[in-house]
Amino acid sequence: MKKRPRITDEQRLAILKEVEEHGLAVTLRKHGLYAKSIYTWREKLQGVDHTPATRKRSVDEQELRRLRQENQQLKELLAEKELALRVKDSLLKKTTSRERTD
Repeated sequence: MKKRPRITDEQRLAILKEVEEHGLAVTLRKHGLYAKSIYTWREKLQGVDHTPATRKRSVDEQELRRLRQENQQLKELLAEKELALRVKDSLLKKTTSRERTD
């Protein structure tokens, strides 16, 4: 029985990229691999993976995180403005009611 040569990280990255482009089933048949191998490689190479799709996801996640923070800051700013307007309205009501009673 002939032993298969060890697959390098570069080859694994290339196969993972191929899976994204052509689909899992086609790539598995072409290389004679099992799906479990692909899923294991994805997990292990998550931090090392430099495929464009992964980089794009990472950038998208960073952008999403930044937008969420900005959104939170805007909500807080809006809440402060609303509070200031309510206090102002409340003070105006008090002063107008005092003027009527005088």
